Amino acid sequence: MVHALIVTSGIVPDVFVSTELIRVYGECGELSVSRRVFDDMPVRSTVSWNAMVHQYVRHSNVGAAYELFLAMPRRDVVSWNTMIAGYCLIGRRREALELFRQMVSPSSCAVHPNGHTMSTVLAACAGAGCLETGIWVHAYIDRNRMNDDGSLDRSLIDMYAKCGSIERPFRLQEAYSMIRTMPMKPNAVIWGAFLNACKVHSNVELGEIAAAEVSRLDPSDPWARVMLSSMYAKAQDWTSLARERKEMNSLQMKKTPGCSSIELDGEVHEFVAGGFQHPQLGEICTIIENMESQTHAG
Repeated sequence: MVHALIVTSGIVPDVFVSTELIRVYGECGELSVSRRVFDDMPVRSTVSWNAMVHQYVRHSNVGAAYELFLAMPRRDVVSWNTMIAGYCLIGRRREALELFRQMVSPSSCAVHPNGHTMSTVLAACAGAGCLETGIWVHAYIDRNRMNDDGSLDRSLIDMYAKCGSIERPFRLQEAYSMIRTMPMKPNAVIWGAFLNACKVHSNVELGEIAAAEVSRLDPSDPWARVMLSSMYAKAQDWTSLARERKEMNSLQMKKTPGCSSIELDGEVHEFVAGGFQHPQLGEICTIIENMESQTHAG
């Protein structure tokens, strides 16, 4: 209504108002109207261009976003971040990594990536399994001192964990050294990511260290011990598994049971693993038994 009043009154909205209209229409699902507002702008700022690119990305129209991105007279770090994130959003992570290479190339008019750029790029490396690119990105981060505060540590560890393979195992010892030399004390999140990497690559020795650190930092959470128990079972180390289970029992630690819920006719029904509290349990079990009988009969 406000926009209609502006148009009918003959007032030409300034760049700030038009940019906000692009955002509002885009968030309301009116992408074509956002583009019309953008096209009608006599003067556009970089923020205006970024707003339109973002709306295309938001609606998964990355092709149109990229065309607009290429047409931009000037791109800032937000422009590059939006496009890189857009490619990640639709699963085209290798294109996202290629775009990052273009961003840091000498021909990109010296646009410097920020922490958000690097965390997105590391996630793209992890999702695409690009270990070589991940190592190159890590070297770029170190060379430009972008992780002095440790803000990218978890992203780096997660990237290495997901990029490992049987043929090219993740260099866990290198990650362990990185954690030990952090400028601040690693928290439970960092140790948890490292523990997950140890589990993925079946390194029980370092997994025990990580699990001990997670348990020390968060004694009430049984997650680390459950992860370690799983590693012992996979390694068929039954003695260590029994010892870990015994310690968990002595500490009265129990794994939180799985829980799911559905909404039916405005009422939420919750189901807990091993639970028998649902008021219609008998009817549910009867239906399941009938389904199983029909399956076996077929």
